Formats: sequence, C-alpha cells, structure tokens
Amino acid sequence: MSRMKIKIDVFGLKKWYKQLLDENFYKFLISLGLLASAPVIASVLFDYIVIYGNGRFKAGLLLGIVLLLLFLLLSFISIAIWAAINSNTTGQRRMMLIISAYLMIWLAFGNLYYFFSDTENFVATNTTSVEGLVKEWDGDMHVTELQESTVLRNVPHFWELVPHKDSGGNEQLLPRTVNRLNGYLDCLYFSGVSILTIGYGDIVPESRFLKMLVLLEGFLGQFINVVAIGLWLSGVKGSNDLKKQ
Repeated sequence: MSRMKIKIDVFGLKKWYKQLLDENFYKFLISLGLLASAPVIASVLFDYIVIYGNGRFKAGLLLGIVLLLLFLLLSFISIAIWAAINSNTTGQRRMMLIISAYLMIWLAFGNLYYFFSDTENFVATNTTSVEGLVKEWDGDMHVTELQESTVLRNVPHFWELVPHKDSGGNEQLLPRTVNRLNGYLDCLYFSGVSILTIGYGDIVPESRFLKMLVLLEGFLGQFINVVAIGLWLSGVKGSNDLKKQ
C-alpha cells in the first residue's frame, strides 16, 4: 500500500485530482472524461503513424503509445474508484460522482475496445493472405479488405488496403481507414451491454486480452452498483435516525 501511494504522489495524479475536485466539481468531471477518452486519441495517433511514419521511429512511437495508454488506463480506474469511494463529498454530489464514474468506465472501456480493434485490425489487414479477399474496383484497380473485425465478432473491419502507384509507376497496397463511425458506435454499445451485464451475444470478443478486459469492466460496474446501493441505504438510515431524534 505504501509503495502505491508513493507512486501516485510521484506522478502527482491523486493530489492534482483531489485539488481539482475540491476547487471545481465540474472541471473534475471534464478532466476525468478526457482521461477516459485517451484510447481514442491514441487510436488517432496510431492511424497517423502507421500511414505516414516509417522505420524505427514508427515502432518506437507505437510502443510509447501503448505504454502511455496502459498507464492512463490504470490511472483512470484508480482515480474513478477513489473519487466514488474515498472522497470527502457527501449527499447529491457523492451520488453524482458515483454515477459519473459508472458512465466514465463505460466510455473508457468502449474507447479501449475501439483502440484495440483498430490496432489488431491493422495487423490482420497487413498480415492476412490476400487470396480470396481481392475485389474489382473501378474496373482496373483492386481493394483488399476484411469484412469483420478480428477481435470483436460482428463489428466491421477498420482497415482496408488500396493500390497506390509510386513515382516509378510501381503499384503497392497501402492501408486506409474505413467503417470508423459504425465501428466506434458498436464498441460503445458492446461496452454498455458488458458493464450492464446484459450480454446479448450479438457482439463477442475474440481476443483473449479483450475477454479479460470485459471481465474487468463487468466487475467494476457491479462494484460501483454495490457502492451506490450501500450509500443509499446508509443515507436512508441516517435520515430516519435524525427524525427519531
């Protein structure tokens, strides 16, 4: 426990968020929302790097993005739970924090599913054999595409390969993003049915890593539900005790 506290103090996250919560409640919620949106920002950076970057510089940036994203994810989860459980706020503001933490976890995990679908789909598009996946486009050009995501079943694929001729007239296949809005909405929907433990089964995680993320999201969602019910019951008991006095 002491080591964890030292790490948080070194980065100044808990102190900064606690100060922000004390000074301005709504700015705290906005900053927590920005932290939850980190995977989408990372996905945009990933797309730019893999399309326009090259060599070791590209590999180093991609590794840096993944490590930063993992750090932000752990920070977000710890801060969201701390805000809901250990803050000094009471009453309606406390309940608003719990509800906000619940919604932010839904958003953050939806964004995470989007990021990992983006990265995994890119790898699959560039490593899968193109035999049987080539279709005619404009008569003499070809587009290589995968119809379905490799990590979330029934979610459209995020990448396709399109032909491009360089200055020497040589044709090569280059990656291009597709289905982003529909894919993002599907990821948010999947995150919602996961945290609510509805489990329709129309979208299913194929990656083992995403399966573990889904379990973590479900656990966090149920944990916050239990906390909210406990606070409500304690509030009812407290009000009844005051009436008796």
